[in-house]
Amino acid sequence: MQKTMLINKTTAISLIFILLCVGFLQKINNTAHTESATGIGGVWNVVTIFIYACRLLFFKSKRLPTYYISGVLFCFFAILASILNVQSLSVSFLYNILIIPYFLIILHLFELAGEIYGRRLLENKWYYISYFAIAVLVGIYLYGYLSNNGIRYVVTDAYYLLTMLPLLLLSKNKWIKYGGIVSAAIVLLLSGKRTGFVAFVVGLLVFFLIDGYCSKFFIEKFKKMFRTAAIILIGIAFLSFIAQYFDLNFFQRLEMAFTEGEGGREIIWGRIIDAMKDASIGEWIFGHGIKQVPILIGSKNALAHCDFLEILYDYGIIPLIFIVGFWFSIIKKSISMLRTKEPMSGAVIYSIIVSLFLSAFSNYIIDATYITYSMITLGLIFGIYRKELEEKQSV
Repeated sequence: MQKTMLINKTTAISLIFILLCVGFLQKINNTAHTESATGIGGVWNVVTIFIYACRLLFFKSKRLPTYYISGVLFCFFAILASILNVQSLSVSFLYNILIIPYFLIILHLFELAGEIYGRRLLENKWYYISYFAIAVLVGIYLYGYLSNNGIRYVVTDAYYLLTMLPLLLLSKNKWIKYGGIVSAAIVLLLSGKRTGFVAFVVGLLVFFLIDGYCSKFFIEKFKKMFRTAAIILIGIAFLSFIAQYFDLNFFQRLEMAFTEGEGGREIIWGRIIDAMKDASIGEWIFGHGIKQVPILIGSKNALAHCDFLEILYDYGIIPLIFIVGFWFSIIKKSISMLRTKEPMSGAVIYSIIVSLFLSAFSNYIIDATYITYSMITLGLIFGIYRKELEEKQSV
């Protein structure tokens, strides 16, 4: 009976992976064929609701770590600010309210899963299949647009691979591990996403350094790191060839991001900062209301391209403090794992690096899309780590 329950719940977790990716594939398909980069897609709405319901599949947590307290307080004050500033009730408003705690629900859901089932969840074939399916689909769309000099609305979907990669890096199968790295590198290059590419390179570098540091065979790992560095250099040379072939001017654009600003973001950031300088005390405390940045910028699909500025403008200073506290607590947790030389800590810190890059230069927590996979990674690893720590203490 117990074995049957285990199989059923493990199957349920695989089903969650499948439904998540079906929703994301639908969203990618929608954004690839419309002039809106913010479309959700009907299937994705169903998937979101299903994820909420899946919370009931697992047992209640014994305790809530500090990052949940900060996260819950962020969600509470963000929802409160949204309600206080509401001008009219609509389906869109209700959906946006429900989405606020989405990242925390995903984190909690998969942390409980990791705590119950352990490391067996790290080698999930459905996760790998989903990763490479998304890589192929996004790559096909990007290749088609580049070949026809079309407009690429699907470019940000390259971030799915960026955030899904950490669990592939923990795979014992080298084809999956390095195939995942190559796929992410090619798609990120084709997308032209400079922020994502920098996050990818920095995250990988830190991952391999930590992987070597945490290894029991440090010297052997150190030698492997040199071979890996050589492979990465060859890979960069290959990517440079692709960039020249498609006339992407990617590396020139990357240099411009550091010398001339990040693609117009500084203009949007300046407008938000100027607006906050003129804001009243009430607006500093309770913000201007949910999804008000597009109104400020004067474009339906405009976003702040910085979670922290968007949270400050929409929800006020209090939620901003708590979301910073959330990430601070996550970082603190990762450092404690690193001190014990936990082999999974490299994947955690990779996810944190990517998350902070995307939060600072893109739409991450405020958008219920690619943040999903970072929360899956952090949740699973934190749950597994807690499970194994408690087992050691009980011996």
